[in-house]
Amino acid sequence: MRSTSATDQLLRGLKVQRSVVFALFMKEYRAKLAGSQFGLIWSLMEPATYVIVLSTIWLTLGRTQIGGVPIYLFIAAAMLPLKVYQVGIGNISSAVRQNLNLLDYPNVKPIDAFYARYVAEIMLVSISGACLIGGLYWVAEYDISARDYPLLLLTVLLALLNTLGISILLGVYKTRSESFQRAVTLASQPLLFVSAVFYPLSIIPLSGQYWLSWNPVVQVNELIRVAMFGWTAPKDISLEYLCLFTAITLFLAYVAYFANRFTLLKR
Repeated sequence: MRSTSATDQLLRGLKVQRSVVFALFMKEYRAKLAGSQFGLIWSLMEPATYVIVLSTIWLTLGRTQIGGVPIYLFIAAAMLPLKVYQVGIGNISSAVRQNLNLLDYPNVKPIDAFYARYVAEIMLVSISGACLIGGLYWVAEYDISARDYPLLLLTVLLALLNTLGISILLGVYKTRSESFQRAVTLASQPLLFVSAVFYPLSIIPLSGQYWLSWNPVVQVNELIRVAMFGWTAPKDISLEYLCLFTAITLFLAYVAYFANRFTLLKR
């Protein structure tokens, strides 16, 4: 009987949390629509804009392909994972700080704000990514089929889980400290340049490859290139590292959250 009661209580709690997350998601959705229309359009067009700008730089240098891959497709395949991590570090991790007034409601927990913002932002990136890749397929007639779909899907899944962990971990301390928030914003500025977005990791000296490979975005980008283009992964790129990094990040994120959840409610 106790087991059944505990199960029923858990299920009721999950249903309440699902309803709260959905309500917060709808709030995020309405805020996107009610806010600056230019801001929403820019969010959708930002990845494509970066792809055009970075590709143009390569084209002016006389490069139309990298490793046999058209330059636009090469950069587009890496720009979307970067965008996912950027919204995780920036928008998603700021969810609690920007929704502190909602924490006064008894059923709303800080983690719900992270989940709702995560779903809203990932959906937005997915739409912009579909438009970008679809445009390359229909307009430029690029071959966007992958050589290894299981690897591609697993890499994307790990990137999404990794982003969730980073968002919660940073979000906990960004909510507690204004200085930490500014430090994260400053530290994330060079992410575009150290994530192998507009260049393959293989052109970097071996010592540089080692240090850049600690960056999970580099791991994701290079594994996506292996899956999509059939490339050989550089020495320091491995699915095992990405799995381990994701597991550790999620573990630390939830430890940090449960250790600070009551403090977050008092903010």
